Amino acid sequence: MSTRTLLCSIAILAVCVGMTAFTNADTNEAAPDGNVRQLLTERRDTLRERLDAVEASYKSGRTETTVVIAAETELLDAELELTNQPADRIAIRERVVVNMKRIEDWTRQQFDNGIALQQDVLLAKAERLQAEIELLRERGIGQ
Repeated sequence: MSTRTLLCSIAILAVCVGMTAFTNADTNEAAPDGNVRQLLTERRDTLRERLDAVEASYKSGRTETTVVIAAETELLDAELELTNQPADRIAIRERVVVNMKRIEDWTRQQFDNGIALQQDVLLAKAERLQAEIELLRERGIGQ
């Protein structure tokens, strides 16, 4: 893996980190209405199309795993913004945890191969832990 690819992968990890950090864990907040809801829906649909395109690029060997995971995470965050239904929010949070585990595993493999730094592994672990905390909060555990 080239240095440029590694830097891109780390940047994508940072995007995933940023996206999950800004999601709202408060299930008591009302779902968006009107124009905001329409824009959020359009954003979600656009991110779904992007994920399809990224997956096609991945299958043809033109993009990295981390790009797919980042696209999935962005889509999940967009879906989370559109719902206040507890069961739906929990299901989305569970999928975010799965993605964060995938990023952590990938980063650990890169570290084991001498490509990533220990700080990258620690960041990925911290973000996976944050996703698990948000899931527990969504379930109403440990509030």
